[in-house]
Amino acid sequence: MKKFLTGVLMLIMIVTAAVIPCETATLQDDMTFGHISRHKDFYEKHKEAVDRTARAIYDLQTEIKLYDCKLPYADVDTLFETVMRTHPELFYVSSRYSVTVVPGDGGAEMIYALKVHWGKMCYNDDGTPVLDASGRQTEELYTDEQVSQMRSEFRRKAQWYLDKVDDSMTDFQKALILHDELALNGSYLISGEIYDFMVHDHGKCYGYSECYAYLLAQVGVDSEIVESDAMFHQWNKVKIDGTYYHVDVTWDDPEPDRPGLVRHTFFLLSDSAAENMTGHRHYDYESDFPSLDTRYDNRRYHTFNAQMCYFGDRLYAIDGTVERALGTYDPMSDSFTPLHRFSDAYWNAGDGYVWSGMYMSLETRDGYLYMNTADKVMLYDTESGLMTQFSSHYYSKEFYGLRVTGYRVFGILADDPAHTGTQVYVGECLRREPPVTEPVTTEPITTDPITTEPITEPPLMGDLDGDGLLTITDATRLQRALAEYEPLTEAQAALADLNGDGVINVRDLTCLQRIAAELL
Repeated sequence: MKKFLTGVLMLIMIVTAAVIPCETATLQDDMTFGHISRHKDFYEKHKEAVDRTARAIYDLQTEIKLYDCKLPYADVDTLFETVMRTHPELFYVSSRYSVTVVPGDGGAEMIYALKVHWGKMCYNDDGTPVLDASGRQTEELYTDEQVSQMRSEFRRKAQWYLDKVDDSMTDFQKALILHDELALNGSYLISGEIYDFMVHDHGKCYGYSECYAYLLAQVGVDSEIVESDAMFHQWNKVKIDGTYYHVDVTWDDPEPDRPGLVRHTFFLLSDSAAENMTGHRHYDYESDFPSLDTRYDNRRYHTFNAQMCYFGDRLYAIDGTVERALGTYDPMSDSFTPLHRFSDAYWNAGDGYVWSGMYMSLETRDGYLYMNTADKVMLYDTESGLMTQFSSHYYSKEFYGLRVTGYRVFGILADDPAHTGTQVYVGECLRREPPVTEPVTTEPITTDPITTEPITEPPLMGDLDGDGLLTITDATRLQRALAEYEPLTEAQAALADLNGDGVINVRDLTCLQRIAAELL
């Protein structure tokens, strides 16, 4: 499963100039030096060549001098793949490159310079390459200006993920939160690499695994990119407390996409567990780090199918298999403490039957937990310990999950567990007032006179034509904007980001179309 094309030998040069010393430089803040592993032995032997190439590409240099690094021409493919795998942030580099060589000791050809350019190979929707009349795969080229814009979009979306973790968290907590967020926000498509997955929320296993590795690196967690040609699949190993474990975010994200649902089946597994998993096993893969520790293999969190949410020093989870309850979970001791049982939470399967599973999502804002049953959204206050009903619905379909985007709560209406469903707006999140820290004064309190000004409702997200309704007209307006026929006004743009990820794209259009269709 090699997606890198062999470089083309363009020119053989005989050079007698002085050797250029390997320089050291201040590394860019968002580069992933040392945190992502690929071809470990090669990297340790040729670290200067790999790091210099990465730095140069990051600085948009298209020719990288490597003669003094004494790298044989036979290793050029490994060099390029190591750079690209260990630096997912260099997504804009084309997989086509050229190399100039010089004679080395004993007559072997040595790399003098690597030449790269910006672009990506073109693929059809089914994943097959787009070919020109000569049978050569076509390529979309990027200018430096396009690369700068793409990197800006990439960093902005990455920061959206990174804002969900902080330095006080353990590596386990960081790995879990980023795993859940990527699975919740992404969807699998047969085409699409790391840029598509990060910015547009869709892609194949490369996108999942390389985005995960990049985000982990930004928070100081080491990982390895693992791939199997036989499986045509790629995933990660993540280093927790000095030991590497398998994590497959792609396989923990249901396909077809199920908004609000994330599995933990493949989160932190040993080699033995990953290779012997019933139904989905990993095999014939390359890894530099054996995963022999089995401590996480049988943890009960592997059966949790909703996001796990940290608030304060507690991890909240829904156990829908054994306890059928919301509770707190300690992953180290593998103990689950129920807080509220859902004894009557069942989903209708027709003809008097119910589904055995629980199709609940879990999200948090300001210390409140939001979760769904089949016909309502529930609210749990982590401070008071009270569970209350947040909203109910009167649709013919049932809730098979929920999403909270920004401070907006959406229920996922579907016919059954196998369908993606439709997002419907159910309400605004509660906001907890910050504690008052200013001293109390003894000045007399004055009150403002009562006015008769009407209270204005906040604008409705997705209402681009301002008529107070969500209709197909709003969807058409957004579609025209995405097709660059008619740009959105500033006010419309503020209402168009329905999923609250900071980017207006086709996922917002899909959400708006589904809501409009449901309300017809």
